[in-house]
Amino acid sequence: AREALARRLLYRSRQRGWLELDLIVGQFAEREVPRMNDRELAEYGRLLGQENPDFFKWLTGQKEPPVNVAELGSFQQLRGFVQSRLEEHSPPSTRNRSGEEWVRGWNDGDHKGPSPRGYPQGNQ
Repeated sequence: AREALARRLLYRSRQRGWLELDLIVGQFAEREVPRMNDRELAEYGRLLGQENPDFFKWLTGQKEPPVNVAELGSFQQLRGFVQSRLEEHSPPSTRNRSGEEWVRGWNDGDHKGPSPRGYPQGNQ
């Protein structure tokens, strides 16, 4: 049962539906899931239930996670893994300050003024 759960969590980690998350969460899972005990596997499974947009922003430091997520040991480990990868592969000058979104205009209502190329405002 433990091996089946570990395989399922590895699959869910690699197949989130966002390439960026597939890569970073998948790499973390390949390294850490085999080392996790039963309690840690269950906690990690709950963590994987988060919605991709929020999960990505929490992991990359663009947004603070809710307390119930921030307290999870598996989240802290994964966020540390992501932060170390960012520091290793992207110079600070290419990143926003902590707590700022990287790409603006994704959220409804963020766009002010005429739409580019005549597209309707919102959901751009």
